[in-house]
Amino acid sequence: WNSNFYHSITAGVSNYNLFFDHLDYKLRKRFAGNAIDTISHTYLVDNSINDINVNYANELNLGSSNTLEFGISENAIDINAIDGYSHYYMGNKVVDTVKVYDNKVNNHTLWVQHSFSNGALSLLKFGGRATYNSLTQKIYFEPRAQLTYQFSKSFSVKMMTGVYYQFVNKILTYSNSSYRSIWKISDDKRFPVVKSAHLIGGFVWNIGGGFSLDIESYIKRTSDISFEQTFFRKNAQDKIVQDQRVLLMNNKSIGADFLLKKNWSKGQSWISYSLSRSINK
Repeated sequence: WNSNFYHSITAGVSNYNLFFDHLDYKLRKRFAGNAIDTISHTYLVDNSINDINVNYANELNLGSSNTLEFGISENAIDINAIDGYSHYYMGNKVVDTVKVYDNKVNNHTLWVQHSFSNGALSLLKFGGRATYNSLTQKIYFEPRAQLTYQFSKSFSVKMMTGVYYQFVNKILTYSNSSYRSIWKISDDKRFPVVKSAHLIGGFVWNIGGGFSLDIESYIKRTSDISFEQTFFRKNAQDKIVQDQRVLLMNNKSIGADFLLKKNWSKGQSWISYSLSRSINK
């Protein structure tokens, strides 16, 4: 509209497809007689994601030190997921663990953030997102903040923190002594919405002679990560039946990243090192 206010509309479409169908068989001689039986197994994974996103963003300059950004976002996701194991004996299916999990979700998001800078305070940014999930029919709030402070021309510190929700997750599935990872939508019933909280801190030191050292340390806590397990059991009628259960675990990740950089008149060189540890419970 003018030099202080403008907006933009962006749209994106993405698609993911995975199809895996494995067949193996073996011949087994019966204990009695000379007859030979054919035993075959199939492993099937059919996973697809269709994702459409539209974002309307606005930026309002409130002076040389203040900027207000806000907007809305619409995200439609459609996932089809089929996975499982089948066991055949002489052409007859005797075990079938194939499961179908298809779902759709629409996320309606309102977001806002304010940026402020003044003198040694290079950047103070705070804001958040509020997302309404059509599948769980809940509102999820995600506050976030970022700070950069310049102590001198050669040394500055930085900090970032935020809460994040993930509505589409790769579910680790265990069945018949094999592991598979399938993308599925969190419905907050069978698969809960995954939540994570991040805290990042570090500094940048311009050593001189074109050298700079950038160090960041972080801690991330993630809750309600799903693990799906398929198993067999005897029911009250003494028959073998298939059952599934979903186990939940939490994750804590800590680490540090080191980056030493050298600027040349016609180029740049750098060396980096990362140290991290991840714990699941």
